[in-house]
Amino acid sequence: MNIPDILILLRLSDIGFSTRNVVLLYIFYNAVATLASLPAGVIADRIKPQYAYAIGLSAFGITYLLLGTSNNHLLAIIAIGIYGLFPASRNQPYDTYPILERLVDNSELQEYKKGYGKTIITAYARIDGWSVGIIANQRKVVKSADGEMQLGGVIYGDSADKATRFIANCNQKKIPLVFLQDVTGFMVGSKAEHGGIIKDGAKMVNAVSNSVVPKFTVIMGNSYGAGNYAMCGKAFDPRLIVAWPSAEMAVMGGSQAAKVLAQIEASSRKKKGEPIDEAEQKRLYKKIKEGYDKQTAPVYAASRLWTDAIIDPLTTRQWISRGIEAANHASITEAFNMGVLQV
Repeated sequence: MNIPDILILLRLSDIGFSTRNVVLLYIFYNAVATLASLPAGVIADRIKPQYAYAIGLSAFGITYLLLGTSNNHLLAIIAIGIYGLFPASRNQPYDTYPILERLVDNSELQEYKKGYGKTIITAYARIDGWSVGIIANQRKVVKSADGEMQLGGVIYGDSADKATRFIANCNQKKIPLVFLQDVTGFMVGSKAEHGGIIKDGAKMVNAVSNSVVPKFTVIMGNSYGAGNYAMCGKAFDPRLIVAWPSAEMAVMGGSQAAKVLAQIEASSRKKKGEPIDEAEQKRLYKKIKEGYDKQTAPVYAASRLWTDAIIDPLTTRQWISRGIEAANHASITEAFNMGVLQV
């Protein structure tokens, strides 16, 4: 049994399951996982999450029928599956849709331009009855309409353009915006620049900064560089900005930053006539990375008020709902105006 499994069992106990039912649930669940040739504790297995959820929820559903638990318990079971949706490595791709389906009412999303700009998901939905516009980073690798492979978590020109138009629509309809961040930044390179990434990225940042409807930000995973700004980071004054324990906030990833800083330090020493060997380079890299990783942790950000709280992912709906309820007492007085945009 691993830590995520223990958390799940404790959560089941908290919502009213008897000890007997919790034990039966876990045994049956792992039995189904074993029959499917997957390791025990599959909900915490980060390798093949698409199989984990199907098998895990099937086991939960069958156990629900056998034990006769209430509908509230079944809904709680489905929500608990969110614990297993994130891969252990922040570099590993995953599908964002299952997370959204666990956050919105009835798992219903009305997507805006679903087949365009796929690295950002834009959709209308409801959370606790409140109408919201969701902007979320898709972390799995996708294929554009032109057949180009696009990396998950990266903002491309088409996804930035789609997000800009969606933000404008939500402001016109007075619909609050919910940003779900797991972003590594904007796409770089000559091809992206020729495609207009600077223009499209500027439009998206413009739309976010001039938005007048209440904005709420949830940092689920990575929040790097300019992607933090485009996805409504602290600088753009969201009404509420919270982070999951899996969040990482920095200019870039720890490994990349440590390599760059280590190379700079090595070059500086060489100029001074102090060449370093391979062992010293590894020691320097490790030292820099440990310090950088400490500063990317959500606790570091929260202690400096870069985020308002570190929350349990299962309480995300409640945090957003309460935030919208509070914002509902303050009417929108400013007019939405993005100025003249280059199309």
